[in-house]
Amino acid sequence: MTVKVIRKKERMTADWTELEVYLDEAKVTSIYGSDTAEVELEGETGELKVKQIMNKVVTKHVKQGDTVEVSNSRTMIWVGYLLPVLLLIMFTSSIFDLLNFWILSVLVVGYIIFISGIKPLQIKVISSSRESGN
Repeated sequence: MTVKVIRKKERMTADWTELEVYLDEAKVTSIYGSDTAEVELEGETGELKVKQIMNKVVTKHVKQGDTVEVSNSRTMIWVGYLLPVLLLIMFTSSIFDLLNFWILSVLVVGYIIFISGIKPLQIKVISSSRESGN
């Protein structure tokens, strides 16, 4: 039986970014853009992992017949919107010499550390064959 993996269509999901899908430590497929994939599950359950370039690996235990949706976390979406605002503040403050360059550097390093600590992807089971009575 299979597990269906859906990559949610979002603004931050580009067609060129690869989402690697692993099942029980073995890479089974890659998903680009907002495509879907069916993954063959050998036993009753398995550990599904998804990985995207420069992001942390996210895992979820799945059962036969599950349909899971992979999407970006809300925090990551807001952090993506915050970056242009931070850059605008940096450029305007450096033009008017309001902030020291070192303070701006500390802000950027803090922002990068904050981004690296976020789990950018989330896996949600949206339907299960056991719930529907199959």
